[in-house]
Amino acid sequence: AFADRERSGRGEGEGAFVGAVDRVDLAGASHRMPGLRSHAPALEQDEVIRRLGVCNEVLHAFVQAWDRQHGTGQGRRAAQLIVDTAPPECAPLFDGIEVDPDGRIGPSVVVRNLKRRPEPQRRGLAHRGFSDLIDRTLTRGADGLDDDHLERMLLPVAGYRERLGW
Repeated sequence: AFADRERSGRGEGEGAFVGAVDRVDLAGASHRMPGLRSHAPALEQDEVIRRLGVCNEVLHAFVQAWDRQHGTGQGRRAAQLIVDTAPPECAPLFDGIEVDPDGRIGPSVVVRNLKRRPEPQRRGLAHRGFSDLIDRTLTRGADGLDDDHLERMLLPVAGYRERLGW
């Protein structure tokens, strides 16, 4: 229906813009080649530490709730078991990790573990590992805590996915 208007004013294989609104200024454009990236952008250490902080929020809430219900020290023990039983695809991220009595993981070992991996694998490992750790922690809490303690655990960690920023 619009074929006759589409070609009016243009020759075969040539295009023309009409009006100032249709102009595109490429003077300030970067000179990079178009195309697809072969891998994700590099994972910065600050990003790893920030996302580990979200994991630590969840682990800390879990340890506190677990300790209140099952006794002091039991939360750390349960959290360490969660970290130690990471699935094989996530395990390299948590190699040599110890959960402190407050239910937190120090960033230095996690960053070191990531740096041992090739650059293109780091972002995927961090994404899978942190997401899996949080999911398994919440699942363990849901399985092992009564409703009152579970609610106490979940309130401070609500919105963790947005804070992770994946």
